[in-house]
Amino acid sequence: MISATGLLSIIFFGSLLVYLVWRFLQKDEWLVYTGSRVIIWFLMIAMIRMVIPFELGFETSIYLGWGLPALRDFLITPLVFGEIAVSPGVILVTIWLIGAVICFSRSMLPFLQLEGAVRKTAVPCPAEAKIALVGLCKKRSKGIATFQLICSPLVKVPMMVGWRYPVIAIPDMELSIGEWSHVLRHEIAHYDNHDAWVKIFCEFVCAVYWWNPITSLLRSQLAKVLELHADEVVTQYMSDKETNDYMQCLVDVARISVDSPLSNCALAFATAKEAPVKQRFQLLSMSNRQTKEARQRHLVPSMLVCAALLIGAFSFILEPEYPVPDDYSLLDSDNAYLILSSDGQYDIYIDGVHWGRVYDNHNLFSDLPVYNSINEVRQNETS
Repeated sequence: MISATGLLSIIFFGSLLVYLVWRFLQKDEWLVYTGSRVIIWFLMIAMIRMVIPFELGFETSIYLGWGLPALRDFLITPLVFGEIAVSPGVILVTIWLIGAVICFSRSMLPFLQLEGAVRKTAVPCPAEAKIALVGLCKKRSKGIATFQLICSPLVKVPMMVGWRYPVIAIPDMELSIGEWSHVLRHEIAHYDNHDAWVKIFCEFVCAVYWWNPITSLLRSQLAKVLELHADEVVTQYMSDKETNDYMQCLVDVARISVDSPLSNCALAFATAKEAPVKQRFQLLSMSNRQTKEARQRHLVPSMLVCAALLIGAFSFILEPEYPVPDDYSLLDSDNAYLILSSDGQYDIYIDGVHWGRVYDNHNLFSDLPVYNSINEVRQNETS
């Protein structure tokens, strides 16, 4: 079942989870201890909760007597325009859905068109990049063994494009075979991690909550963590020297790259923005000093925290708490009535003022008159 308070609860707890991730990512030490994969799970929990607007029936209610009752009454109390009665909640949800469709279309259209645009403007690829890709494909032991490499002047930084078939788009850069190997390993890691689908899901959530400022944090933090995770996957079996070479390649590519709006539509190796590259460099340096045993020790408590957050995200719901009138036992047809809503529940009015909603009228309110709309109440009063 979907209710106004349930939807408000989902928005609140989902936004809170995203905010906690943002605060968490401000500390590099915490991210090194937990690993980027755990943070991705954390964000996925938040996104899943935000797109499941249903009350599952086992939630624990948290009752609030300030603010929430007034907001709920505002959303469900019908506004009468002549013969038409519509609640503000219905109006807002309609605007919300229209905005979500528009925003998702605007965010996905460039993503879907990017691969075609890159193919149309393709130029010969650097020979070093081709040699590096052939070597990497021969070493692959899982998944597909071939990737298509396209060089285009539209691309300012190496990136993975497309969502059905793996296409690595690169700019015309002068790099050695070893440097191209680092770049292409990073992009292949994005494909193996299914990051394109994660990013599409994130865009869907951000489009649904287009009016919520927390979505800008969600989009930016997820993009950052996906890059960090790809770095971890590439360097996890590297020696210290190989990791240092990878970090140096990251810095070199960032220096010669030009930031482009296309980078927001794909999964890029590096960008011209200084802050994300600095953090990735710092985290790789710190992770390189941490043993595999230490990472495994930190993984178990991190997974337990994620499990607790998953359970907690679905276990609580905010509910309005209404004051009980002093003359509650004296309710009768002279001062109170019920209005049957479209979802089968009853709105109770006392002295013409909306007091709340009940699920049935078979017990305490069985003697009260039931109407189908505010108009019917007014007609009964005038007759």
